[in-house]
Amino acid sequence: MMNRSIRKALTIMTALVFALGTLLLPAEVSHAETAAPEAQVVVTGDQLIPDGKYTPANIGNEKAYSLSELKQMAGEDSGAAADNTYVYSAKNNYDNMNIYKVQGVRVAAVLNAAGLGSYAGKYAVRALDGYEIIFDPAVTEPNGWHDSATSPSLLSVSAGTRYYFPQIWRAYKENADKYTEEEKWEGAVEVPSIIGWAVGGAKENGNYQYVDPSGLTPKDYSNGQLKLSVGQVTPEDYNNPLWNGETKGLELIAGEPLSEVLVIDNQVRGNVKGYSRADIMARGGITKEQTNWYKGITLNSLASSNPFYQETTKFVLTCVDGTEVTLTGAEVLAKYNTSGDLPMLCYETGSREASLAPILFEEADGTQSFFTVCASGHAPIERVTQIRIYNDPPQAPGTPTDLSVERAGYDSLTVSWTQVDEATGYEIFRSASQTEAFELVATVETVDKYTDTKLNTGQEYYYKIRAITTDPKTGLTACSDYTDAQTDVPSLDKPVINKITSAKKTVTLKWAKTKGANGYVIYRSMKKSGTYKAIKTIKSGKTLTFKNKKLKKGKKYFYKIRAYRNVSGEPVYSSYSAMKYIKVK
Repeated sequence: MMNRSIRKALTIMTALVFALGTLLLPAEVSHAETAAPEAQVVVTGDQLIPDGKYTPANIGNEKAYSLSELKQMAGEDSGAAADNTYVYSAKNNYDNMNIYKVQGVRVAAVLNAAGLGSYAGKYAVRALDGYEIIFDPAVTEPNGWHDSATSPSLLSVSAGTRYYFPQIWRAYKENADKYTEEEKWEGAVEVPSIIGWAVGGAKENGNYQYVDPSGLTPKDYSNGQLKLSVGQVTPEDYNNPLWNGETKGLELIAGEPLSEVLVIDNQVRGNVKGYSRADIMARGGITKEQTNWYKGITLNSLASSNPFYQETTKFVLTCVDGTEVTLTGAEVLAKYNTSGDLPMLCYETGSREASLAPILFEEADGTQSFFTVCASGHAPIERVTQIRIYNDPPQAPGTPTDLSVERAGYDSLTVSWTQVDEATGYEIFRSASQTEAFELVATVETVDKYTDTKLNTGQEYYYKIRAITTDPKTGLTACSDYTDAQTDVPSLDKPVINKITSAKKTVTLKWAKTKGANGYVIYRSMKKSGTYKAIKTIKSGKTLTFKNKKLKKGKKYFYKIRAYRNVSGEPVYSSYSAMKYIKVK
């Protein structure tokens, strides 16, 4: 007899497969057709959701405003400028003359409409890709700073007044010292932070030509986007990192961001993202009629925004009761999303469109967050707490063979191997001993050798490698097993004595320069196989000759040379040169 989890999974899969099959049939299924969702912002945060935690009592407190609603709001705003249009300049950026005319609604008006008109604390405006501008009364500098230590995508700015500077032409770098600060501020006009839907501007970098803003005509952003303007940080300004991207939308968060309620584990390149309910809502929902009415986003929209999404990408739903259901047939989802259809991830439900209400919590104790997944023509098929969206990695390549390590110079070793047919590259790992951990020192493409440089002369190094295969469609990589470790030591070349001559009880030695040498030691013996003693240490690698004086006439003298290199204050020697001898005249 099947247990509950297996029966449930089969029931869910049957419903989903039937739903997907229904989606592929001609339009027999009745559902309300809805135009593409408008851009929108969501006002949320700990002022509306106390402590940043959703509960059944406060879940509907967020305020979502579509583009058309924002335009209506701007038209009714008594504090708005004519035509809801404002001029912004980059006065503080002396290497440009950027001026913009932006049309939009004041952030203050949006907060007021959401019931936060008296709010004076810190709040954030966030893009759909996660980038945030934090408006903080504690920040004194108007343009704030990037808090890269906390987040690579965070900008803190002052919550104070911003201005447009008609005298911006006086501020660029070539004339900055000719005018006083008062002259630069002459005629400055206060401008608010706004959520804009159209912009006109001039980017005169390098030309330093002032452009009269009266000739700028705002044009709508593509795809109904919404972008933020905050005085001297404007949407199209080249040094503003917030809204420069073509695909960025935005959501507005009043107060601190909310806690995550749904984790989208996108294993493409290991990218894991957590979403609050507001994050999901800010993507712009679509409304459909199934057994009841639902509002939400398509599952595919969560994955297709990733550049590595493929038709073979898999969905795994973690259900409220802990069971997992794999949605096979992601290729069907990918194809079907072109018509904006289902399955979809829903955050509102109701018996009719007018009665849509928030859904999120497990009825049992109100502690487990979930969304509802439903398919066209059917009741919800599951409540989920997590969705994994991932691609399978490629098949691992075979392990390289014939690994060898050979000396390549005083500070270099060459690692070589036999290539693996299915590999797209190789990772080279190195350790300074058999007991220390190996560290990745290089990743190379389809070659069969690698020379490791800038090593310590005389230090023994251990190497092992592995082959890798990277799928260009998904960016995922699979690795082979490691090879056994091989070792060698970078060392100086042994010197070569080019010439030995004698004259008047003197022997002169000349030798070739040894690359990397800091000096040389000259050794001498009275017998070919006798004991050689150091007679001179030369402390320069550039000195290539030595005269041995006060020798005995008619005697034979035998010589060898060693080069040395100083490593951590100690000499490391080469091998001895070949012996040379001469009879003194």
